[in-house]
Amino acid sequence: MLYNDHTEIERLIKNVFLKVFIATLNRIENIQFNSAEVRYANFLKEHPNALKRVPLKYIASYLGITQVSLSRIRAKH
Repeated sequence: MLYNDHTEIERLIKNVFLKVFIATLNRIENIQFNSAEVRYANFLKEHPNALKRVPLKYIASYLGITQVSLSRIRAKH
């Protein structure tokens, strides 16, 4: 009913959904086709301040790697 009465809300919701969907696809492709080192480098480019605010266990989970692997990658950098 809300969609029918307010087409601008429908457009807004569709745009938000599309952006989230594209971001999810990009993340899946990143995990599938890139090494852990590349994923970490991309993460640092996209979220430069995240290391200061987010615990490493969550970053490792987001990247699809273990905390040990993340620690090894960070030690190389």
